[in-house]
Amino acid sequence: MVKYTLFKNKLSTSAIAPYLPKTLLEGTLSFEQFIKALAYGSTATAADVKAVLENIERVCIEHLSQGRSVNLGFCTIRPQVKGSFQNPEDSFTAEKNWIEVSFSSNPTFEKKVTLEAKLQRVAQNKTLPLPLSLENHTTGLEASMVAGDLLTLHGENLKFDKSAANVGVFFEHAGIEQRVSEYAKVSGKVILFKVPSGLVSGESYKVKVKCIFGQEVRTGELENEVKAA
Repeated sequence: MVKYTLFKNKLSTSAIAPYLPKTLLEGTLSFEQFIKALAYGSTATAADVKAVLENIERVCIEHLSQGRSVNLGFCTIRPQVKGSFQNPEDSFTAEKNWIEVSFSSNPTFEKKVTLEAKLQRVAQNKTLPLPLSLENHTTGLEASMVAGDLLTLHGENLKFDKSAANVGVFFEHAGIEQRVSEYAKVSGKVILFKVPSGLVSGESYKVKVKCIFGQEVRTGELENEVKAA
């Protein structure tokens, strides 16, 4: 079941789309669960499946690192050079540049998921923080960040007490949360903050906002993860 809720569109597109959807994830299929699901009902063991996936990863790295896109049937992955350059002759350096891998799903695959999916609209009975978009003022790249970057998080119901350790903006990876400690602005619609140190380069992080409503701490999560460069 794909659950979603609707929130009022307060952007310039509101005349065309008065309300917008926010998908509510029902959980995550872990790598181990994915392997077991692939092996179920076949003669291949979990070890066989894992070996094939590791081989797929090896082949993808080999060709992506040589500048090729890789078509996996249901999606295509591509290498993309990221970061900033000072002039037309500037070189790629590990300090300010990196290779990001982008995924684009096959339209037929998307259509099959759409046909297979059962949807349910869920009413938001409780007021929750609603982070909607993230803007990186330092690099201009929305999907990546490094320590010290100045970011703006836009949304609704975002206001919290900066001095309270149990609320604020949190980056989460593998169940471990790291709280942002430096804020330039906190309001109901905008949070301006610095990316904390300690995030692991190359890992993707969930961006969460925790606020107090009455006596209860409630959490909202940005739909897309952000990568630490």
